[in-house]
Amino acid sequence: MVAPVPEGYHTVTPYLVVPNGLAFLAFIEKAFGAVEKSRTLRPDGTIANAEVQIGDSKLMMAQAREPWKPMPTGFYLYVPDTDAVYQAALAAGGESPDGARRPVLRRPQRRGAGSLGQQLVDRHPHRGCG
Repeated sequence: MVAPVPEGYHTVTPYLVVPNGLAFLAFIEKAFGAVEKSRTLRPDGTIANAEVQIGDSKLMMAQAREPWKPMPTGFYLYVPDTDAVYQAALAAGGESPDGARRPVLRRPQRRGAGSLGQQLVDRHPHRGCG
């Protein structure tokens, strides 16, 4: 019998459609330490499908093309050192959704239960919260 959830996956695996697949992969590798697991290119060199691992989670993505448009989305990323990831995301090009070269929507701050959270936007256009 085939397992309903493949080994190494969780019940929900995000699938993003981004404007520039190569740039997005470079951003999440620098900002979040993503490790590329697979990549399939179309004949024109754009990404048909790619998969990365961030911590214990998989993320899949493809570059937008007709009829599939880019889909802005948000996600939470739980990390042991929010400040370090925040700085890495800024260095990788994190910015505000209004296009200004401001780095964040919300700087790291203490939240309930002692967690530390921040919110930033990449240029691809996804919002990461930690």
